[in-house]
Amino acid sequence: MERCFAAPLERLWAALSQPAPLGEWLDGQVELELCPEGELTLRPPPGGGAEVFGRLLEIEPQRSLSLSWDIPPWGSAPLLCTKLRLEVEPAGHGARLRVTHALPGDVHQGHLFAATWSLRLERLDALLTGRIAGRVDPARVYELALRYLDEEAARERDRYARLLGLRPEPERTIEDLGLAAEQVRELQGWLDRDRGLILLAGQSEAGATTTHYACLRYLLAQGRRVSSAEDPIHAPLAGALQLEVDSARGRSLAAVARAALELESEVTLIARIDSAEVLELALEAAKGRLVISLLWGGEPEGVQERLSALAPPGVDLEDALLGVLHQEREASSLFFRLLGFNRTA
Repeated sequence: MERCFAAPLERLWAALSQPAPLGEWLDGQVELELCPEGELTLRPPPGGGAEVFGRLLEIEPQRSLSLSWDIPPWGSAPLLCTKLRLEVEPAGHGARLRVTHALPGDVHQGHLFAATWSLRLERLDALLTGRIAGRVDPARVYELALRYLDEEAARERDRYARLLGLRPEPERTIEDLGLAAEQVRELQGWLDRDRGLILLAGQSEAGATTTHYACLRYLLAQGRRVSSAEDPIHAPLAGALQLEVDSARGRSLAAVARAALELESEVTLIARIDSAEVLELALEAAKGRLVISLLWGGEPEGVQERLSALAPPGVDLEDALLGVLHQEREASSLFFRLLGFNRTA
């Protein structure tokens, strides 16, 4: 993909090689080390798509840079390892940019990447000319990608939407997650309790949303009153009171969790435990209701130690934690481990 810009080459190159302007037009927070094998991280805003991780492979100042561009499992898409090359050259009174994004031979959603880069280059042009451009959000990517499809490829519509997380996957129950029969019974036993904390742990992007929603559907089917503090809300759940984090408007996870806990519900989902404040809220709430949340990383046996590191002095974890569901992804499969703490009712 090529695009000419009415900006000098030096300014265009700065927008490609400096983290702050790079983040502006890629629409996310960028960390980039401009050195051989320097690390790249792109973190979009909530609801803005998948994270990207990579390394700087090659750089010729004011000529070109090449990067590995790896996308972890996201939505219904598996891990994707790609390469990106950006090349610049003078063009009249401005400069030309050539974007080459090399995808594996078995990847068929090239239209999504083309649409994404079109929107990013719109933002780059706006950055260089002092204008405001739209976000690179999944809905706009989907709309633009459909323009590339002919009638024979119309069947790709639903698959593209699922890849972008715009339409929820078929509603899964606990039995559909891939747990062994005895694991299903143990998890249901935890969910049948009136109070306590159930944690999901493991790798980031390992299907946590699907597991959370399966648990909530199980509880709603029992007639339990459910509230949630989500970041973001991935799908509507009939009968649940769902609240959404909005940091831009001052609605932090802690603030939204507090609001969800003030609702008259028997069960509350908190998107994740990411601070001492959120942990304290979850533990206090778990004394009188069932709380489900997420704590990324590590083995299930280490959850108590990691929670203790976050917990304020004097907070007792022993009475709250019912169990940990640890899940991790290998290739296209999920593997589960459950660790119960045998709490009394």
